[in-house]
Amino acid sequence: MARRDRKSITIQLMVTTNPQKKTIRLKKYKTVDYPSELKTVEALGDRGPTKHGNDKIYYGDVHVHTAYSDGSGSFDDVLNLYKNVYRRDFVAITDHDALRAGDNHFSPGEWDYLKALNEIYNQPGVFVTINGYEWTHSTWSGRQDSTSRVGHKNIYFKGGESSPLFSHKGSVAYDPVTLFKTLHHADAIAFPHHPAWGGITWEENDPEVQTNYEIVSIHGANEYAGNLPIPHRGGMPGSFAQDGLEKGVRIGFVGGSDSHGLFFHAHEGWREDPYKGGLTAVLLRGLLTRENVWEALKARANYATSGEKLYLEFSINGLPMGSEVRVSKPPIISFEARSDKLLYAYILRNGKERFVSGPIDARMARYVGIEDETIAPGKNYYYLRVVYKDGSVAWSSPIWVEYEP
Repeated sequence: MARRDRKSITIQLMVTTNPQKKTIRLKKYKTVDYPSELKTVEALGDRGPTKHGNDKIYYGDVHVHTAYSDGSGSFDDVLNLYKNVYRRDFVAITDHDALRAGDNHFSPGEWDYLKALNEIYNQPGVFVTINGYEWTHSTWSGRQDSTSRVGHKNIYFKGGESSPLFSHKGSVAYDPVTLFKTLHHADAIAFPHHPAWGGITWEENDPEVQTNYEIVSIHGANEYAGNLPIPHRGGMPGSFAQDGLEKGVRIGFVGGSDSHGLFFHAHEGWREDPYKGGLTAVLLRGLLTRENVWEALKARANYATSGEKLYLEFSINGLPMGSEVRVSKPPIISFEARSDKLLYAYILRNGKERFVSGPIDARMARYVGIEDETIAPGKNYYYLRVVYKDGSVAWSSPIWVEYEP
């Protein structure tokens, strides 16, 4: 039996001692009454439609690992789990392109096998699979003595079995600049993750490719340094979501579990269930398809949750999250959150809490027509953060407002 680990590929010899012949006798099968619904199967979640644009919301995990890198379970195990138990609408298995030095690579055959299974499981309108992998530059850059700050990025392709794989150990995508240049011609986008631990280089950002930022995963939340109520792993200065936004970088927010199938992620994660460390919701006007989900992620028409199918709406002057708008009058902000666990809702402008609602003793918080009269001329960004009674959090992608009175 062979398995890939962080530092090596381990080969184990399975030996049978003292084999014995046994006669197998089959027993007659007795029919049983099965429940109409399994208790472990999750609900689908609130779909909408939204008030602005009449979009519907679909939930998925864009960051999952298997035994083909440093996780557990086969491709089939994970795809079946997300489709039939967690009932996600879409998923991206993102195993590492290469781990550390040596020959511990995601092989061409493994990549082709994953893409073939993704085609089998992909069912438009029901369950969507996205071809992806983790570009694992500077694997242990989370060490504070490391000189590398590039970090990791997950790559997502719009296409199917023809999707290529560009390893960071190759000759065409060996750093962020060459990676973004290569992905421009491959219908692909790339999102950084656990940057507070692994690092990020904002100056090398490409807004057409790096459209989102993984704000939460099993490693914690990376909205700002000292993040609460969900902590973050590592604390690399300048690597948090607000740091990038303050630099003028256009990034939406996604969540991914970064699950390796390990409870509490080998004592490094913040949640017991490794498959619920983060979730992405996309706003779709059309059918649930791979292409439509990918286009939504490219347009930042998405938001992040810490693992639950939480419903959010956020708009400014009627334009949804991910939009850019120019106004000559103070902007009008509206939002809606639905849950029986609502606690606080915050609207943030340029990293500061501008409007706070809570505590909320209702199943829905809806605010329409909040006029921000204190906005300063120039470029501003807004986003919504909702905190729930169980410690869960959801973040809308920002909306960028240029105010010229």
